[in-house]
Amino acid sequence: MPTLFAPGQLQALTFFTGAIHLGIGTLLWLVWRTRRTGPGFGNWVLTEWCMGLAWLLVLVQAVAPQQWLPVLYTLLLLLAPAFYEQGLRRFFLRPPAWHPQQSLLFALLFTLLYAVAVAQGANLHQRIVVFTALQLPLLASIVRQLWLITHERPAYRILWLLLAALCLQITAQSLRIVEHLQSPSLPEVSSNNPLADHTVGMVLLFSVVFSLLRSSVDLISVQIRTEQALQTTLQQLEQRANFDGLTGLATRQYMESALPALQQRCLRHEEQLTLILFDLDEFKQINDNYGHPVGDAILAAMGACVREHCRGDDLPVRIGGDEIALLVYGGRPDQLASLLQRLRHAIRAACSGLVEQPVTLSIGIAYFQDAEPFAPVYRRADQAMYSAKRNGRNCAYVHTPESTPTQLELGHLPATGMPLTA
Repeated sequence: MPTLFAPGQLQALTFFTGAIHLGIGTLLWLVWRTRRTGPGFGNWVLTEWCMGLAWLLVLVQAVAPQQWLPVLYTLLLLLAPAFYEQGLRRFFLRPPAWHPQQSLLFALLFTLLYAVAVAQGANLHQRIVVFTALQLPLLASIVRQLWLITHERPAYRILWLLLAALCLQITAQSLRIVEHLQSPSLPEVSSNNPLADHTVGMVLLFSVVFSLLRSSVDLISVQIRTEQALQTTLQQLEQRANFDGLTGLATRQYMESALPALQQRCLRHEEQLTLILFDLDEFKQINDNYGHPVGDAILAAMGACVREHCRGDDLPVRIGGDEIALLVYGGRPDQLASLLQRLRHAIRAACSGLVEQPVTLSIGIAYFQDAEPFAPVYRRADQAMYSAKRNGRNCAYVHTPESTPTQLELGHLPATGMPLTA
């Protein structure tokens, strides 16, 4: 079969192919050294450099044949897919089947087998068949990794393009084996010239195209990873801004941003919105006597109890220190009393193993009037809570706009507001 290129054109194309691989490898190296590309990217740099050096050695062999050059450029051509497969495993944190360097070990073994074929006097057809047959398992290992990664990580859909190109390459390589098995032996003068192969022109073109595709996919994969890391960081920052790390309750900033929507919902459904404000009695004394780690443990236990006993429509908030606010949506007076009683007992039980004295709460309650701003309601709840502290602690007071804080018996919590005893 006649070749697509004249000998001079093949030499120029071989040089161009090697230069393209080396250039792409150098660009990837610059990205690798100046950006956070993740593990495995350096292996992809080595892939391009191996391919570039291999094609330049092929050109040298065509111009000035040497006995050892075929083994050397074959080693580089086999190392290239081995490096790429290893880079995929490292980049996507996939464990090896049996050894971290398994692909490289196979490449060395296959090179040894190729060297044996050369030493036994194999002609160019036979060398191409042996080399291509040895390269197919390495390409198949890349296909396997890509198949697993694309199913495990749907965000990397771009890898499907690389997977399709690899399948096409494996098909072309298999057809190349068949064609060379059916070809007659070359004259002895051309048996050491790798460019005498009539299929080498297509191989060179495919090598350039596949290198451009492969490097593009590599860079896009890095970009996807960077975007995912950025998204994760933003979510973590949002979580830290909106929720307290110690108690797991919402922050005051988040509560103030969520309050208008909650008020509109209450108005739309004609439900009452209630602010319950409470803190721990003698918390400073607990910190002084037992230390701040115990104090933090008590706050964490209190936060867990509040989250456990609140309904999905309620919004628990850590205002600061040991002060907790609870926005209760649509709770009837008897439901509020029941909620407070459960909270008091749950917090006391949760903290019983941390300190000797019982942990008690001073509670203040205030009601929102339609779309009333948070500040005046908070002031009324705060006044009610400090009324509870001034009157012996471990009790609850209710403050309405029409009255001063008053205490009511547990189990009787009317909407107008009256006292709640411990």
